[in-house]
Amino acid sequence: MRELSRAVVWCAAASAAAVLTGEARAANIFAAGDRVVAIDRDATPSTGTPPPAAEGPTQLIDYDPNDGSFAWFATKYLNFGKEGGGVIVTADNAAVAKRIGFVSANDAPERDPMAFRVYGTNSPIVSGQMSGGAAEPWNLIYSGSTNFDPTPPGANFPYYANFASNTASYKSYKVLFTVLRNNQTANSVQLAEMQLYTDTNGVFDFPVASRILAKTNPIVAIDAFQSNHPTAENSTNVVDGLPSTKYLNFSKQNSGFVVTPAKGATVARSFTITTANDTVGRDPSSVEIWGTNGTLLEQDNNDGNENNWTLIWSGDVSLPDTRLTMSTPYGFENSTAYTSYKIIFPTIKDANANSMQLADFTLSDTPVAVPEPAVAGLLALGLLGLRRRRRR
Repeated sequence: MRELSRAVVWCAAASAAAVLTGEARAANIFAAGDRVVAIDRDATPSTGTPPPAAEGPTQLIDYDPNDGSFAWFATKYLNFGKEGGGVIVTADNAAVAKRIGFVSANDAPERDPMAFRVYGTNSPIVSGQMSGGAAEPWNLIYSGSTNFDPTPPGANFPYYANFASNTASYKSYKVLFTVLRNNQTANSVQLAEMQLYTDTNGVFDFPVASRILAKTNPIVAIDAFQSNHPTAENSTNVVDGLPSTKYLNFSKQNSGFVVTPAKGATVARSFTITTANDTVGRDPSSVEIWGTNGTLLEQDNNDGNENNWTLIWSGDVSLPDTRLTMSTPYGFENSTAYTSYKIIFPTIKDANANSMQLADFTLSDTPVAVPEPAVAGLLALGLLGLRRRRRR
């Protein structure tokens, strides 16, 4: 009878503990070697370095074959915003854009834009110079490659991208350059010239009626992406399993990362965060976890919005002030499998800290359940029973 009582008590304790800790397995979703990129979803920079005076946004649309001016052979537009650098330009009249043209600049091929987004709006433009360019409601028209050659072409080579399916007419257009030829070595993004066309045949070389933009159009330089990290403290460090390394992003609040796990689609149910080596105020104090099965690859130091994302979980976290320490697991309900995950840190412990940082982020398919009161009581009863048995 005593053995039966002991078995019942042990079963009660074990069952309650199973509910508390979830399934008896540990299946980490992220792994060293997974594709990871740094992101920041903020569109309003706190500071933006203006282009050089002689390489401002007006130099981007200063060629007009109708008046014989070939200024683009000697001028260029340069933006120190790198990824996310771009322009907003307002045409004389609303038009349906179906093609965009770019001309390569004179030097530093690492600055060449390799991918872009073009948006349209009919609202008045209130975004200022070197703002994030988000003060107006914008509609994405197209996102894709600039079609620059893989091998640097040199100066004054034209390239075109078509988006013939667009049927929406806009008076103002926003163009963001989302990928550079080499974002690690480039200090800016640059182009000699840009033009939009109402058909898919427009070219720079000859006067064509399909040109939308003119060199007298109002134009502002913008810097839409603010993610910025040291080379040695990049986002790949969050999945390497080494507390001695860390990911740091100077964008602070709303920075994060996107991971595409090599293992494919997974169902995330819990996570832990390991604190970095110094400065407690940089620790995240809240987390958002998003999932997608989209096929577009998010790019480093972008805003992480190339795909359609679904919010899986969001909430506050309380990380230990002790450095290089893993947090308690945080669990959440989820039954949907995703092939990529976006992790955002909306807040950090000290809003005045100069950056956000963490050593590791572990995402797992292991559930971490909060026990129901009855289960917690059962666990307490089981443990109490064990304790009484030992006193006899």
